[in-house]
Amino acid sequence: DITSLDHVVDYTSMHHDQYDGVVLVHKHSRYNDRPHLKLKNAVSVDYVLTAINLSESKYHEGTAATITGALLIGGKLVDVCKVGNLPHKLRSALTLNPADYIGKVFEATGNKAFESGALRHPVWKGWRDDKVADECTLAQVKSQRPDARSGAA
Repeated sequence: DITSLDHVVDYTSMHHDQYDGVVLVHKHSRYNDRPHLKLKNAVSVDYVLTAINLSESKYHEGTAATITGALLIGGKLVDVCKVGNLPHKLRSALTLNPADYIGKVFEATGNKAFESGALRHPVWKGWRDDKVADECTLAQVKSQRPDARSGAA
């Protein structure tokens, strides 16, 4: 029932250092059978874009592949996370006009935030025009607790 599910999700969220989330499958199905529901932990972090990393693959050589996100630690911007799987339009824009994006604040989501400020399985979410680089600190990472419900897929 939904109350039992709510308890399981709450428990895995509170113990996010031990669990990635919950996977629901029909009791007579194998794990890879569809449909099933994954409820994964999700956290969101704001970073300052400090580098655009170019692809070395023969199909995309010289185009933006990942971006590097930094946090303000001890008064200095420190690179802590590389975010890949960028949308194609963003990759094109970053490749054509990299100077327009260096120093901008962006948001990324992931399954877990490490003490360094990096995310596990980071995904680019969007630009944060409402934030400035000084707000991208390690404190914002440490204050978060994953919420398994926000990562439903």
